[in-house]
Amino acid sequence: MESNLGFLLFSLVFVSIPAALLADETLVWRPDTYPHPRNQFSLCNRNKESWVCDPNHLLAKDEADTLNFVLEQMHSKYTPCPCSAFLCEQNPNGYYMTIILAKKIETGTNTSRPAILSHAMNFVSSLKKRMPFLEDRCDEGIILFYSKDDDILLTYTGKTGHHVLTKDLIEEITIRAGKNFEPGEDLSVGLMKMVLHYRQVLNGHYVPLSPALGGETLIGGVSTIRPLSQAYIHIFLLAILAGLFALIGN
Repeated sequence: MESNLGFLLFSLVFVSIPAALLADETLVWRPDTYPHPRNQFSLCNRNKESWVCDPNHLLAKDEADTLNFVLEQMHSKYTPCPCSAFLCEQNPNGYYMTIILAKKIETGTNTSRPAILSHAMNFVSSLKKRMPFLEDRCDEGIILFYSKDDDILLTYTGKTGHHVLTKDLIEEITIRAGKNFEPGEDLSVGLMKMVLHYRQVLNGHYVPLSPALGGETLIGGVSTIRPLSQAYIHIFLLAILAGLFALIGN
């Protein structure tokens, strides 16, 4: 779905769970109050500049640390510089991605799903405009946004990332990780799956499942994605998963 925001691309999946009732003390975020993960990192529940902002503590600290490490490696090592030769000579780093997490964002009084979707898209678009990154050279930034109580998982790409990380690929990857965004599942595993698959797309190593995207049709029936074993909830195994992807350079 291309919006009237130029080259911005939004892809979203509504997790099929009812929105939770908000506690009185829950902070409802607006684009102008949400903290910047690079220069307001303490408000993002981080102890230094980060690619992860988690002001409502949706992740454990070690889970956020592992995701941040993978995002840093993605930017500095495992994706190519996507900009012009001139810009890449000055800064050879690759794509950068930010994970933005919230318990609830301001969505107004209209609680219909289209209205919530519209507010979420405006939230991320406004956030991107308000949050410049020093690493940005050619609008290559990507935002992975999740609002727990609003039941929204959304990916933003700028005009450069849009050419590689297409709407169809975003939708397939989101669906592959969707099970981990359901109640009782591990949010950090779902986020890690999406980050690693996005990294593979950006460096040319992703293998699609859908034949329409170039994937092979499996012999013997329809392939399904099963949720990870509960053992993968432990951050130790999550770190191993990230390490294996790093070793093979995907």
